[in-house]
Amino acid sequence: MPREQDDTQSAILAAIVTAASSIAFQVGGKATRDTLFLNIVGAAHLPVMMAGTAVLAIAFAFLSSRALSAWGPGRVIPAGFASSAALLLVE
Repeated sequence: MPREQDDTQSAILAAIVTAASSIAFQVGGKATRDTLFLNIVGAAHLPVMMAGTAVLAIAFAFLSSRALSAWGPGRVIPAGFASSAALLLVE
């Protein structure tokens, strides 16, 4: 097998593993969030919480796109990962 094909297959495998683990983390995080919320607050307030998180997600998407335009992904992405890790530890 040529060296370029080995490199391409390795890159594809790395992308698949990264995507699968990212999706698994997101699904697990949402399931944990919903379970904790339902156990603490109850199902009556679930629609309000979902609407609130949707509004926050839209706001953060807007802010992150502005930050990416202003500072570029080389500075914004590591800061985003660090913020996410810090918030996860606080949680």
